[in-house]
Amino acid sequence: YLDLLEVTILRQNHAAHFPSLSENCRTLEVDGSIALNGVGEGMSPMEALLASVGTCAAIDVVAILEKQRQTLTDLKVKVRGERRDSPPPRPFTEIHIHFQIAGNVDEQKVAHAVELAVEQYCSVKESLDPSIPVTYSHEIIL
Repeated sequence: YLDLLEVTILRQNHAAHFPSLSENCRTLEVDGSIALNGVGEGMSPMEALLASVGTCAAIDVVAILEKQRQTLTDLKVKVRGERRDSPPPRPFTEIHIHFQIAGNVDEQKVAHAVELAVEQYCSVKESLDPSIPVTYSHEIIL
């Protein structure tokens, strides 16, 4: 059994601005840098990848904490990707995901939820080249 996903990418403005449309008509604005004829109206493809891995893990963290009956009042995720300073291609050499969690939550349950989300459940992380280390951390904000 295969779960097929498809997006359609459209060029706009004779530039490097590409709205990407999902099958259910959701839009992600992706844009090249100004140096590559971008128009500054969207994330770069590399930023979109970081947003995807961070969002994927965040969705899983929320689901795990809710199943554990933890009261989550806020979640902020910062994702940092390091790249080589070299000619293209310039893939990520390291990605770090930092979760800032607020609410009436247990430290051990948060740590376990973050670990499970990143190490076992995040499909985007599992789709990356395995040579790219993905590290993670968390803090509970009062």
